[in-house]
Amino acid sequence: GEHPNALLIPRRALFGDNVVVVKDGVVEVRKVKTGYLTLQEAEIIDALAEGDVVLTEDLNEFRTGDHVRLTNNPAAK
Repeated sequence: GEHPNALLIPRRALFGDNVVVVKDGVVEVRKVKTGYLTLQEAEIIDALAEGDVVLTEDLNEFRTGDHVRLTNNPAAK
């Protein structure tokens, strides 16, 4: 199936029904409602909006309330 204008994120960003989001430099864990799932992508029906920054790597290293600085350099920590 397919939904028009669906919000998609990489499936690896999901852990259970949660995602890790960075808002104003602060980490928060959000419970999301998913729609269709593929091996690579997850459709998000609720709790995320276009433009939200969703983390996809090293999710176990982040906790709600952590302060982070975003970078486009994947080698930067």
